Amino acid sequence: MRIVDVKVNHFNNPIGYYIDKPCISWKIEDTISEIQEDVSINISLTYNMKEIIYRIHGNLDQCGTVLDLKLNTRTRYYFQITVKGNKDQAVSDIYYFETAKNNQWKANFIGSLTRFCHN
Repeated sequence: MRIVDVKVNHFNNPIGYYIDKPCISWKIEDTISEIQEDVSINISLTYNMKEIIYRIHGNLDQCGTVLDLKLNTRTRYYFQITVKGNKDQAVSDIYYFETAKNNQWKANFIGSLTRFCHN
């Protein structure tokens, strides 16, 4: 069994993306199992996954499992998925997503917009 095509809100390892509720999806290849029995998703602030800050498990939907996780701005979150079938199991690679700055950006224009809009 292999876990492939892992995405967060339809993106591969998104960086600087506003994520209110992360939705993680994946696909399974090369399995001999007929049914999925259990899935767990672990979230960590470190790549080595030693300090798990959030965990969800059960018969999760591989087409999109929404995590009820309060996210901080400008923070990288690492995650790993474990899938157990009735005949085999797999652990995914470590993936990540990075949240954006949530408040409104404020700035003055550098130049006139009219020179870009008119010939």
